[in-house]
Amino acid sequence: MLIAIACVFLISISASYASDVDLDTRPTKLSQDDISDAAVSVDKYITKNRKLPNFVTISDYNFSMPEYMYLLARTVENKYEKDNSQIIVKYNVRNPSRPTGDNIKGKISVVDCQDYVSRVANFISNEGHAPNYVRTPLGNMQYQQAIYSFIKILGETKDDTPPKSLSLNFNKNNQINKHIPRFSRPGTSTESIDVDIKLNNLSGTDGLLKLQRYMNRNLNHRSGGSHTAAGVERTRTGDCWGLAEWAAKQLKANGYDVRIVQGRSSAASNHRWVQAKIGDSWVNFESSLVTKRYGSKHYTTTCAKVSRIVKYL
Repeated sequence: MLIAIACVFLISISASYASDVDLDTRPTKLSQDDISDAAVSVDKYITKNRKLPNFVTISDYNFSMPEYMYLLARTVENKYEKDNSQIIVKYNVRNPSRPTGDNIKGKISVVDCQDYVSRVANFISNEGHAPNYVRTPLGNMQYQQAIYSFIKILGETKDDTPPKSLSLNFNKNNQINKHIPRFSRPGTSTESIDVDIKLNNLSGTDGLLKLQRYMNRNLNHRSGGSHTAAGVERTRTGDCWGLAEWAAKQLKANGYDVRIVQGRSSAASNHRWVQAKIGDSWVNFESSLVTKRYGSKHYTTTCAKVSRIVKYL
């Protein structure tokens, strides 16, 4: 049985980040079936968006792509060994430092497949990060395409039996290799937020609603938090100044006319939020009140009246 993997990828968008989950509730083991089912969803995502998502949801928990690479590798490894036991989760796996690879074209035997899958699993287990590439008889397979090959192996596994060989056709310059999936959980700083992810193609009031949902899931207000967009990207929290600047930059990048405004609220005399121009009107986007800290309010709900326009972007 052969797996024909033709990597003809086009640039598009990828998935968003996850909200915080209590460490006591996160799973310690996952079934191979759940990991394989997630692979089906990721394969569909790649087909539609032509790049890897930033996270994968399994058992109501969001795993980063390098974490999922480890789960995939252990699952495929166990399939080859006919071991049906659950996979122990490894958290906080980091992205590779500088993914690189060769053009890969040809067939890999089942023995070579089993070898490179096991090497990846052991490398991540020992080093705590994903490899830049995977050595194969056809050359070095770049990180992103190695993940995709694992997904395809599981997709062609029948009755828990992996395919007998793997036929690959990977171009090192393909678009899948140009996007490194980035994800960090709230309260961590192991990865920085890639603000281009999912926050493109925003327009009109629908775009404002998408931005509201994104911020509600992935960012939060914190008194004493960062007051700059860069700090919000790094820590995923900010005060009203930082959240306003961050939101304004996302809207500006999507073609909105946008400005940051300031007014007196019950808690501060210099509260800031955003206004975006929709048609001929300036519409409030309350970048602090959309967060969970303030009850996940609609973006038009404000707690202050404009006293001055801070700046236009």
